[in-house]
Amino acid sequence: MIVLMHLRMYVKHIFNLKNMSKNYKILFAIIITAIVAGGGVFLWQSNQTSTDVAEEIEEIGEEVLEQSSLSMEYLSSTDWGPEAGVLGAYIEFETDGTYVQSFAGEGGESEPGTYELEEDAVILTGGNGSEQIFTFGEYSGSLYFTEYLATDGVIEYWNLKSSVPEASTRYFDSYILVTTKENLQPNESAVAKQYPRESSYYEYEFRFCGEGCENGEVESLRGAYIGILARTQFAQEVNEVEDYWYLANVELGWYSGALVSGQEVGKVSEVWIHGSELE
Repeated sequence: MIVLMHLRMYVKHIFNLKNMSKNYKILFAIIITAIVAGGGVFLWQSNQTSTDVAEEIEEIGEEVLEQSSLSMEYLSSTDWGPEAGVLGAYIEFETDGTYVQSFAGEGGESEPGTYELEEDAVILTGGNGSEQIFTFGEYSGSLYFTEYLATDGVIEYWNLKSSVPEASTRYFDSYILVTTKENLQPNESAVAKQYPRESSYYEYEFRFCGEGCENGEVESLRGAYIGILARTQFAQEVNEVEDYWYLANVELGWYSGALVSGQEVGKVSEVWIHGSELE
């Protein structure tokens, strides 16, 4: 509206000039009209662009704010440890800028130190003056957690309170899975397998031992409640029952291990059990 008012004013002024021929008046009026009209289009586009930029800046601001949520209060409010099982490295942060690193397992020791924050990084300084830089991030590929601290590109600690949302899609050993959090009990016919298929070569048994035990009774998972991590995307018929294959987490102690045909194969964190063998 303002652009049109200025346009009319300029054209009227041009035609009132006494020392200018009619043709020049018309030509000059056309030029002024084009300039003012072009300016109006530019202003309109600028307003549109400004709106888009403002919205984009607001989105970026929200994203930066979310990323900048890393604080001493946040670090100290959660537990940081291994992705699967209870064995491995842990770190505990305090709001006064101190921390303690520890290891759950044989020969585990604790090491205190201090830390400071720099954007999305946590800089640790050990008691001997050594320095480690950890970056905070989120990962959508884990079956267990979503937030982590990594150093040199390797994830060292997981936020043990950042559980994967129910019914999330994950990929594991080239299988498409749907996450689920349940505690189920294998029945008397249950067999823990390496792969979600009847013909899986590896069928696991386990040796569960307490601390300080080097040998123990060989057992299956039958009768014990186990944590279910996820299920296959599609069901399969096994034992004349169509159901999903379920991926279960096996909690093993330091001296416990998995066996195949009586032979020790070491630590196994995840096994497959068909739904027809779970209660």
